[in-house]
Amino acid sequence: LMVVGDFTAKEIGPMIEAAFPMDMLKNPELPKDAPLVDQSYCQVRVNADTVVDEAEWLKKNKPIDREISYHKAGVDKKTAIMAWSLPGGYRQDQPLMQITAAMLTSAVATYLNPDFNPQTDSIDELSNVGCWLNAEEHGSTATCFIEMAASANAEAVIEKAADGLYQLWNMNNRPYLRAIFGNAKNSQMAQVFRTVDEISSLFSERATNAALFTHFTGRGQYFANVFNSLFYVDEGKAVELARKFLHRDRYVAVVLEPYGEDDIVLDSSDAAYHGKTFE
Repeated sequence: LMVVGDFTAKEIGPMIEAAFPMDMLKNPELPKDAPLVDQSYCQVRVNADTVVDEAEWLKKNKPIDREISYHKAGVDKKTAIMAWSLPGGYRQDQPLMQITAAMLTSAVATYLNPDFNPQTDSIDELSNVGCWLNAEEHGSTATCFIEMAASANAEAVIEKAADGLYQLWNMNNRPYLRAIFGNAKNSQMAQVFRTVDEISSLFSERATNAALFTHFTGRGQYFANVFNSLFYVDEGKAVELARKFLHRDRYVAVVLEPYGEDDIVLDSSDAAYHGKTFE
C-alpha cells in the first residue's frame, strides 16, 4: 500500500484504518471487537504448517494432454514453455519447491548451452533459459522458458532440455548438484531481498507477496517466515522432490512464435466493441 499526499506521518495510521477497516482482515464469523494482534482470529485458508501428501497428490494429478501445441504470441523470439505441476503453495514445503524449480535453470541450461558451467558461471549470465515456481493455493507450477532461433526445431530443443533433467538427481556428480543447489538457494534469497525495496510492480513484489501470504495463511510476518524457511531447505530433499515431480514423463509444453506482420492489427477493426461509431 502506497500513501502519497500532503499529511504528517502521524496521520497515516488513522487514514488507512478509515479507508480499510481492520476487521476486514478477520474471519467474518468472529466478533468484530476481536483483537487483530491475536492471529487466531485471522482467516486461515491454507495451513502453513502442513505438507501435501506427495504420493497421493501424484496419483490424482497426471498430465492429461502432452501433445506440444503452437501459438502466436507477443514474444521476440521463438520460445518453448515447459511446465510441471506441483502441490499447492503457502505450505511448509513451498521454499523447497521454489529452490528445486530454480535448480531447473542450471540443469536445462547445461544441455542447451555447452559453454555454460554452473560450477563456475553465474546464472545471471543466461538470457535464453529461465525457470521458476508459480505457487498457488491448490496447485503450483514449475515453469521454464527457452528462447531459440527462428529456424530451430522446437520439439528437438524441448527433447534436449528434457535430457538434462536427470542432472537434478544425478548423485554420481555431487559437486555439480551442490553447485546448482547453492546457486538456486542464493538466487531465491537474493530475489526475496530485492522485493523488500520493490513496493509494487506489474509482477509480485513486496506488497503483493506479503498480501497473498497473509491472505492464505493468516500470518502477517511474511519476510520472517520466508527467510527462515529458505535458509533451512535441505539439498537432499530438493533432489528427492525433483526425482518425483520434475522428469520427462510429467512435463507439458507449448511453443510460442512471434506475431508476423499480417497478424498485427493497427486499427480498431478487430476490436471487441462493435457499437455505433462517431465522426
